[in-house]
Parts: sequence; structure tokens; C-alpha cells
Amino acid sequence: MKEPLGVGLVGCGQIVPRHVQAISETPGLAVRAVCDIHRGRCDTWAKKLGVPGFGKIDDLLRRKDVDLVAVCTPNHLHAPMARAALAAGKHAVVEKPLAFSSAEARELGRDFQKAGLGLFPVLQVRFNPAVQAVLDLVHRGGLGRLYLGSMIQRWNRGPAYFEGSENWHGRKDLEGGALFTQGIHYIDILIQLAGPIEEVSARAATLAHDIETEDAAVAQVRFASGALGVIEFSLDVYPRNLEASLTLIGEQGTVVIGGIAANELTLWNVRTQPAPTGLAAATPNDYGGAYVGSPPNHADIYRNVIAHLRDGEPIAVTAESAASSIRVIEAIYESARTGRTVAIPAEGD
Repeated sequence: MKEPLGVGLVGCGQIVPRHVQAISETPGLAVRAVCDIHRGRCDTWAKKLGVPGFGKIDDLLRRKDVDLVAVCTPNHLHAPMARAALAAGKHAVVEKPLAFSSAEARELGRDFQKAGLGLFPVLQVRFNPAVQAVLDLVHRGGLGRLYLGSMIQRWNRGPAYFEGSENWHGRKDLEGGALFTQGIHYIDILIQLAGPIEEVSARAATLAHDIETEDAAVAQVRFASGALGVIEFSLDVYPRNLEASLTLIGEQGTVVIGGIAANELTLWNVRTQPAPTGLAAATPNDYGGAYVGSPPNHADIYRNVIAHLRDGEPIAVTAESAASSIRVIEAIYESARTGRTVAIPAEGD
């Protein structure tokens, strides 16, 4: 029997319970160490898991029993810590966003590949059953030519979400922007379903919060296929999340993935394909009743880690594909800043 691959968890904040649960559900993986600059949080998780705890990532990376580093830190640390794992010869699972620039995300992917190491970005909403069902339909050509592909995210984040001297949410240098934290999942799904976006015209604003970053954005987009679309994003809905939905309208029908977090199949009018039956709705991540987030399908990420490293299965969410949603967010920010339509070069250009 093969020894489990050792996982080192870096960052013991709100998302780490989902990683711990996912790792425990994945045969072939075991947590071997944790790390957080906040000693109390680190000690709590070290004691809970019965593993050593460290205040510095360098100390965790020196451990020979850590094969895979899970980066669960604030946004601005994702790329630097992925590079630290690479330098130490470790595989890495990295929470979204993989980087603040698409160029850096792609470069990270190439560098891990050159080193013979696995890099696994976390964009786990792709594994929602409704998303998988529509992806299968699209890949089989079930919608025919696409006419319209749109994404709506109408969420709530109250003042408490941004408060506290050590809070990184709402800070441009630490978070990058709300689209990097909340919007990226659903922009990623839109691209997976409707194909590459080649042109963006956008507006962004801070309307309801005292923060440095946007809490609302809208964009008109044109896909490489010629289809049109709209991205609507807000964190200003009272009093709680309303929806995160995606609509595809094609020559053979219309589908809508809806619910709070693109977690339900709410419409399937397809001329040649019957609606799937028995499709489970994914459960959004509940942060103690304060707010909900995207469904935590992290076990699907970790199962792919084992399948790739042990059996050679392709990486399900590659750095290159993760860079696609970052490219769109970059274009939204540039268009909002300049007031101009921004063209997105084709992949590889």
C-alpha cells in the first residue's frame, strides 16, 4: 500500500475547514503540518489535526513529509507562496485567484510543468452538478450555435465583512478586487460554457461600502464565437445573496444555471436533448450564518490531485484555464478605468 501524500496547509482562515474536510475524504492524502502567522489560529488547527504548526512557510516547506502545499492565504500571497512551494520542490493546490495577472498565472503553470510538479488552482464551482451537466451538453454540441451567454451575480457582503485592521477584503493591494474574490468563479464558468471572450466594455464602481475596491461591475462582452453576453456583478444586495446564475441561448435551445451560487439547474429547454434527471443541487458554503459563498467542491480538486500524481490523469483545472478568467477581470478593470472597449488577444497571442 502506498504511503499517503503529505499535505502542508498554509493559512488557517475561513476556507481551511473545507480543505481539511476535502483532504480527509480523499484516500491517499493526509495533513502533515499547518502554518499561519497568527499563532492562535495555527495552534488551534495544529492541535485539532495532531500535526506540527509553524509561523513561517519556510519552516513548513523544509519538512520532508510535506509533498503538497495547500495555499489558503489572502489573495496577494497566492502567487508568491506557489513560487515558494515550487522552489522547495513541492506540488501546490492554490486558492483563487492563482495570481493578480494572467501572465503570471500562465508563467506559474509553465514553471511547475518544467519542474515536473503539479499545480492545481482552486476553481471548484466547475464541479457543481448543474455546471457539469451543461458543460456536457455544450461539449456535445447540444445547443448548436451560441447566440448569448450571460452571467449575473447578485450577492451581499455586509459592512462586517470588510471591517478590522487586519482584514484584507476591500484593500486593492491585498485583495486585488471583489471580482478576484467572488466574481472569478462565475466568470470562469461563463468562459467554460460559452468559450473565450475577445472583447469587453465595462463599468465598475464602489457604491455601498467604504472600501478601496469595487462592489459592483457590469460589462458587455463579445465571445470569440461571435455570441454576445453580459456580466453583472454586485455585493450590494440587501439583506442576503440573491442569485448567481448563467444563461446560454443557442440555436437549439436555452439553459439556465441558477440558485444562490450557480448550484441548481433552473431551466432546460433544449430541442434535441432531454433534461437530466436526479441532478443534485450543490450546497453553498455557509460561513456561520453571516453570509454564504460558492459551493465547496474541494474534494473534487483533491481527488484530481491524487489521480494526476498517482495515475497520470490530466489536471482538471489547469493554470492556463485559470488564467482565462483573470484575463477577463483584467480587461474589465482596464475598460472601467479608461472608458474604452478592451480587446482580449486569443490564447497564445
